[in-house]
Amino acid sequence: AIAALPTVDGLFAGPTDLSMTCGRGAYKFTAADKADITRIAAAAKAAGKSWVFPAWTPAERAFARSLPLPPALTVVAAQNAVIRAGLDASLEALKAEGFI
Repeated sequence: AIAALPTVDGLFAGPTDLSMTCGRGAYKFTAADKADITRIAAAAKAAGKSWVFPAWTPAERAFARSLPLPPALTVVAAQNAVIRAGLDASLEALKAEGFI
């Protein structure tokens, strides 16, 4: 019903929020999580809307691409993870050069 609203441009599948709301605790990409994601993709397809999915692992990305309506956008990294990876790489480079 939400997807059909004219004010809704698309759906964002927030797997952790959804898993916790359903009483399953933190998102773990279980069969139940996959069923929820599939339901969101089907609702988007039925409403003629796009959907977005945060898929951190290759298995999640492959699963999302296998659905009848793959996500229009796949988020592959969180901001904090990208910033940390960049900082870690910079620190390692500085260590290798003997600066720290």
